[in-house]
Amino acid sequence: MKKTVKIEVKTLVLEKIENSVYKGTALWFTMESSCRC
Repeated sequence: MKKTVKIEVKTLVLEKIENSVYKGTALWFTMESSCRC
């Protein structure tokens, strides 16, 4: 039981990190493209 809970928490944290990285990258790309115009 405890092992699966740990894995689930790890996956959730990784998903959150991936989401924030993706959002940050998207935001960076948006700023870059708007600066070029």
